[in-house]
Amino acid sequence: MTRNRHSGISSSNTDSSYNLIKNNTIVSNCIYASWDSAGVSFSHSTCTNNVIMNNVILKNNLVNNNTQGIYHEGANAIIYGNIVGGYDTNGINPGGLATNTIVSFNTCFGSDPASYFSGIATNGSSTVIRENTVFANRHGIRLLNNADSNIILNNTTVKNLSYGIYLNSANPNFTDNNKIYNNISAYNATSGIFADGGTAGNAADFNFYYGNGTDISNNFGETHSIVTAGVTSFGFNANDSGTADATSSTTMILDAGQGWTANMWQGLGVKITISGTDYWAGIISNTSDKLFIYPPLGATPANGDAFIITDFTPAGTTLTAETPIGQGCRADKTTEPGTVNIGAVTDYVKNTTDTKVFGSLQSAHDDAGLSASDTVTSYSIDEVASGTIGATITDN
Repeated sequence: MTRNRHSGISSSNTDSSYNLIKNNTIVSNCIYASWDSAGVSFSHSTCTNNVIMNNVILKNNLVNNNTQGIYHEGANAIIYGNIVGGYDTNGINPGGLATNTIVSFNTCFGSDPASYFSGIATNGSSTVIRENTVFANRHGIRLLNNADSNIILNNTTVKNLSYGIYLNSANPNFTDNNKIYNNISAYNATSGIFADGGTAGNAADFNFYYGNGTDISNNFGETHSIVTAGVTSFGFNANDSGTADATSSTTMILDAGQGWTANMWQGLGVKITISGTDYWAGIISNTSDKLFIYPPLGATPANGDAFIITDFTPAGTTLTAETPIGQGCRADKTTEPGTVNIGAVTDYVKNTTDTKVFGSLQSAHDDAGLSASDTVTSYSIDEVASGTIGATITDN
């Protein structure tokens, strides 16, 4: 769906419920600046039980419109597996009347870093935000004004211009009783996690903070979290790498001769080092040798500048290192079994022969130290060894 005057898919009707919006590509809509719109929008509080999954929603703001990637009011929505990039306001936004929303396995980048908006934002309640990758926005994940009793779990938020995770409040609309666990917050310019004054009842722990302006600005009981000072080294897995050619620009990296398949890197991140400074962006699309990226880089690449493409899987490391791999908590928020990852990539793989851990089987396979005789084990998350389901089940 391209070049529509308003949203790609939109409903403002009452009782627009039980819809499935799946496997769409929604690109370059909302041509006129006077329209407020979104890639996908359900804007009435009675729109309930909708599922929005596996869509690609990119650059629907050709002339600086007040657009969002996905906007949903109402209850019980599932927003799953979408790639959202290049918006003037928020990438994904369950609104103030949204309750019991699940936002999971999405990638959000480039939501106008010059604005005040975020990759994922909500002022709704009882929302679960988990296993999302959010990077190169103004803020990564933001809870704002009366966003109460939400769960932020196993997300990766990277290189946002301000806060990785932001609890945004204004008297008397405080952001209270939220739980923040197992998240990676790295390279954010101002802070890994920040909360305005007046919030109450929030809890956080087992998070991994690295390379932020300030790792933890507000400590909500983070006795097990890992911060920059305790980490020898950290980085993300390079799915591919190369060097920019002289004709690259702030929105396109050319590396002639790569031979990529079209759009094989869509939705991944790229980090390029220009004059000693690292710049990050999301990949809107790619050809055989060009990466089209957003937001625009802060400098123009020169010939030979090195870049990596990453899916934000933490790089493999030795078993004893301070790493997000294997150092998260179970659903009880207190137990660290040693096989639960911090961040959006939850695979835990161990090479017991080399005493190394990885965030994916592919990373273990690609490790230069892997030998044919090595023992490599992939673990699932064992939440409960055994138990009996009673009359009442509570999701905490």
